Amino acid sequence: MALWLWNASRNFANCLSFRISLSPCCTNGWVYLDADGFTLLIDIKTEGEPTYKAIAVVLSKYAEILTAICNGKAYPGAVTAVVSGNRPKEYMLAEKVLYAGDDGCMPDLTSDTPAAFMPLLSVPNCATL
Repeated sequence: MALWLWNASRNFANCLSFRISLSPCCTNGWVYLDADGFTLLIDIKTEGEPTYKAIAVVLSKYAEILTAICNGKAYPGAVTAVVSGNRPKEYMLAEKVLYAGDDGCMPDLTSDTPAAFMPLLSVPNCATL
């Protein structure tokens, strides 16, 4: 198993440049025996749609370990990717298969947005709690 980290000083094509090899010994291949997986938060700071398209290409190469969202249903994987920041929500919703969900907002709770599409819900500054 390998965990890839973002190197902010490089371009997106090289974002997987730092690799931490994890060699679980005697754990059936799992790093954390009690965990079902983890969430990878991808915060888009640049123009949403072209950035997301580049992210989607990279994520599709790791489909076998990622949670997939198809027809409003999530198919869990070891890693659940969530896009936040300047994300192109409408573009993402139009995709047939997603390997990253949306960081939802409070108004999404009363919308027709499928729950599987937003595995994470953020509340800015906790002002509405």
